[in-house]
Amino acid sequence: MEISKLRQVHFGTGPLGSDISPDLLAHQHKKLQKDLLSLCPAHLWHHASYDAGCPRPILIGKHHQAQLQNLHEALTIAVADIVERWWTDEDAQFPKRMPLEAAEEDLLKWLDGQVKQGNLPPFSESLGSWRPDFLVEDHPRRLGLENFSVTEINARFSFNGFMHEAYGQKALNDDLKNMGIRANGLVGATKPEAVFSLPGQSYLRARHNLLTRREILDALFNLFDPKLPLHLLKGQEKGIDIHMFIDAVKRRFGATPRLITPADLRILADPQSKTGYQLCCLAGHFEDNPERQMISTIFTHQGEVLEEIHQVGLELHQCELIALEPEMLRQLSLRCFNDMRTILLVHDKRMLGIVRQELSAMVARQLLSPAQADALDHGVVETILAGSKELESLIQLSKETGAPKNDYILKPIRSGKGDGIVFGEDLDGDAWVTALERLSSAELISGSTSVVQRRIIPRGPTMPLTGGFWVLAHGVRVTGVLLPTIMTVEAPYSMADILAIARIHPFYDPDVLYPPDAATIRAIRELASKNPDAINFETQPFLWKSQLYRTVERLVNDTSASNTFRKGVYTSCTGGGTGSKPLLFVTDVHENRRHRAYFGSFLNKMGVIDEGDWVVTTHTEGELYRSLDLTLEIMENAGASVLAAGHHMSVAEVVQLINNYHANVLSGESSQIVQIVHYISTLCQEDRDSIKINKIIYTSEGLNPSQRTLVRAVFGPIKICSILGSAEAGPYAISSPDLVGQHHDVSHEDFVFDMRHTMIEILDPSFSEDEVNPARVQEGQKGLIVQTSLTRLRNPLVRYVTGDVGSLHTLPEAKRCMVSETDWEHLRVLRLYGRDRRFSFEWDANYIEFATLTKLLSQDTSGVLQWQVVLDKMEPSMECSLEVRLLCSNHTGLATFETNLVDRIETFFHVYHGNRHRFRIVFMKDLAGFKRSDTGRKIIQFINNFN
Repeated sequence: MEISKLRQVHFGTGPLGSDISPDLLAHQHKKLQKDLLSLCPAHLWHHASYDAGCPRPILIGKHHQAQLQNLHEALTIAVADIVERWWTDEDAQFPKRMPLEAAEEDLLKWLDGQVKQGNLPPFSESLGSWRPDFLVEDHPRRLGLENFSVTEINARFSFNGFMHEAYGQKALNDDLKNMGIRANGLVGATKPEAVFSLPGQSYLRARHNLLTRREILDALFNLFDPKLPLHLLKGQEKGIDIHMFIDAVKRRFGATPRLITPADLRILADPQSKTGYQLCCLAGHFEDNPERQMISTIFTHQGEVLEEIHQVGLELHQCELIALEPEMLRQLSLRCFNDMRTILLVHDKRMLGIVRQELSAMVARQLLSPAQADALDHGVVETILAGSKELESLIQLSKETGAPKNDYILKPIRSGKGDGIVFGEDLDGDAWVTALERLSSAELISGSTSVVQRRIIPRGPTMPLTGGFWVLAHGVRVTGVLLPTIMTVEAPYSMADILAIARIHPFYDPDVLYPPDAATIRAIRELASKNPDAINFETQPFLWKSQLYRTVERLVNDTSASNTFRKGVYTSCTGGGTGSKPLLFVTDVHENRRHRAYFGSFLNKMGVIDEGDWVVTTHTEGELYRSLDLTLEIMENAGASVLAAGHHMSVAEVVQLINNYHANVLSGESSQIVQIVHYISTLCQEDRDSIKINKIIYTSEGLNPSQRTLVRAVFGPIKICSILGSAEAGPYAISSPDLVGQHHDVSHEDFVFDMRHTMIEILDPSFSEDEVNPARVQEGQKGLIVQTSLTRLRNPLVRYVTGDVGSLHTLPEAKRCMVSETDWEHLRVLRLYGRDRRFSFEWDANYIEFATLTKLLSQDTSGVLQWQVVLDKMEPSMECSLEVRLLCSNHTGLATFETNLVDRIETFFHVYHGNRHRFRIVFMKDLAGFKRSDTGRKIIQFINNFN
């Protein structure tokens, strides 16, 4: 079931839940009140606001989540860019377009100087706490859909609304869970049980993942250091959530923040401070508060007892801030965790108008993509600034027709809670024009400067204060994005960074002994940022596997203390080794973790993993293989709960595990999947019906049509997905029927990848290692896949010839509704045809290199005169089998000699108890048993009867 529009739902009794009585409604309301009060004492709820909670939630759909996700990502980028350019971009003239009080401008200029001196982080690293408010209207371009439109950003009081939302959502989640609603496919859109991880970030932060545990209120808690005393500077505002916040901090950290007033503030000269001052306040009464007895005090000549302020939260109006002494305000600005730039610039209602005015320039500068600009164009309400050309046009139109006034409102630039808003429909034509003409100058007039905003007629259900949000779990991806608190997965590296490091890396220059160390990498990246076009990508040489692993082998074997390659690395086995020493690829451990976090987010965004999924994975672990820990981490990062069955559990034990924990997703290498599905097909109908698998996620070689038919015969209309990756690049693409349709063609499989993290080139299929400038094929044509990873920096992977054959395609236009507009332009389809048969083939999740296999079987000691490898299909299980046919010299008849040869071959093919039933070696008596080509009658060394 898809939800096209927001709707409020209720849950009654009876078979259909439709029996709603007044007694039931009253009971649900009292139950919610009780749960809210269990989270926070009654006296801390402003005007008994717990009584305003509503136990009937709002139901949202995936497109709601996608629009908010795209909108908040783009808004964060745009606002951070504007604030950081405020004083430096002379062409933009922001101070003239949005003038401030002289004292405010002086403070912001001083703060800009502190950034340059290193005493204050750049704004993009210290966003403070934002709370964007939005209204819901009919979408202007998509019939039947809704549009979220941000009407203002509140940033003065970082606590307001925060605690109510967190406690209200948690109570509602718990209540509905206890009612058994989750069993019917509903789950909470947010998870506030984390109640309180994002330093310098809170309400507004772009993110490509879903809200998970310990994030909603952690965003607020991570604005300050819990190991240091916390002061809260409060003035005229009575405060709502701030008192609940104090209680939550005490419960979490065992220390109570202290409320102080502006009259309590003091500054002392301090030669050791970077700014020359120490910020203090009058000390509290320690005898009444034992936990404060550990705080050191300062005695002044005036006889006052002071305590130092290390960090402070603000709940002051702008007029109260500016009333402080300039030096006092400067020192306060360096210590307040809601950044002063946020309070003075982002909170101003005019900021939304500046954002809209800057959209074209941001796209031209490639700061925003066209899709992001479009998201802001529709997601930020039309906001017209005083003294702007847009205002001149509106005044002229109003004089000529008088028609637009009912479609606009006047909103004071620094008001809150709806104060001072004037609706155009409440004024006659002349009064409306007069009101607009008062705004003809951009000059700030205290108390009267307003913006003109397009009036939004809200539609849909009223969203209750603590009613919470829920989403359907079936058919709708479950992610909590209705809170305007979203976080980012770290961005990939720039191409300039990667090319600069590759130029001095031994992978690409044999004269370089060791890879650069961390300090060198930092220095090179700094240089690359100043001249990003210094290195032409087209001049970068190709990287072949033989070249790569010769270098890897040298570096792995070099135990010198100067060898940076061996320090802090994640190792993964590539498969297809000679048995004595498997091939390893190494990645920086931290880059590897970041990459796994990104790919987990990608799995969720592409709908492969939903929050609430329980996954049983049978991937391989040990003997240098890392498939299991990789799968566990990326799926957990995607929001799933994952059970690590591994490859040592028997098939019967895996099926029992699925039943015991009611898992709904089975993950493993394709051969394991087929083996488990075949076993389930042999069970009685009752046992088969108890297994509730609705999704398969496999890796390694593809499932052929007969295997997919078996899967659907056992499980019904199941969703079959796949993950594509390699030891060198890590996981980088997914296949899902939601995005590429059902798989029918045996010759290929379609995967979706993100060009912001992986670059794919398709080259002429005849390309060989001795060529320098091979031709690229046209889009849609088949060729060799060459890959560049934008997540690998320390050991960069640039223009790596993967040995796979594929083609590039655009994502089908019909699938546009399945992904966010922000992501759409960056997604491409890689059609994978398999390995280039000149180099290797794939069996049981391993790439078997012909060169290494030939080397193994051509040794003098092997005694092998002729060999042939056959990939085939087992009946009735449809599993992939491998047979090695050998013709050996006469002296190899000794049992011990054959045993040694078998051991070496089985080691090479990584044969173990889990795949031994699919592998066999046949010793031939003569050449008659070998299959030959139809034309030249030559023995074919590799036969593929499986695909």
